[in-house]
Amino acid sequence: MPPSEAPIAESMTLWPKIDFKNRFKDLVKKQQKSAEFFRKRTWFGILVAVDIGGGFWHRAGIGSVLIPHPPLINWLLRLGLKKEDEQRLSIIHEFGHLQTLPLFLLYLIVYASLMVHFGGHSLLQWAAGGISLFAFWEIISELYTVYNSGSLYKLYYANVPSFPRVLFWTAMTIILGAGWMAL
Repeated sequence: MPPSEAPIAESMTLWPKIDFKNRFKDLVKKQQKSAEFFRKRTWFGILVAVDIGGGFWHRAGIGSVLIPHPPLINWLLRLGLKKEDEQRLSIIHEFGHLQTLPLFLLYLIVYASLMVHFGGHSLLQWAAGGISLFAFWEIISELYTVYNSGSLYKLYYANVPSFPRVLFWTAMTIILGAGWMAL
């Protein structure tokens, strides 16, 4: 066997082994299966819903207004987890977006006010701000997930490489900071 094809020791890998071709096939199969639908009241009293597991698109929203979105952040954060653990944490994360909605809206108001106050008039500044708002919401939603999972969060990831999570936290923090630098 040529050295370039030699297996890498499991303990040396930073990224979990993923067969992307079969992973895509699995996503297509999941799309054909029925999704799991959950309803819950937020701490501020609004009935919210999360639809996970019905394929590549997740849906989350208030009442019957559900916004479809690709689960890219959940996919990155949950790489290497068992399917049931991946789904459990994804559900908590999606509910985290809805539970932290008031904090996100407050942040949005403060950020937009500062943007207007400091003369943020270019499209690039507003785009950077929008992307940093997304990063903020992802960060607080994952913090919600960590908090609500308690000590189980560490157990879920006990034998899973940390690189995807390090990448998430690093990238989101940099994006968040870039938004503030755009002011």
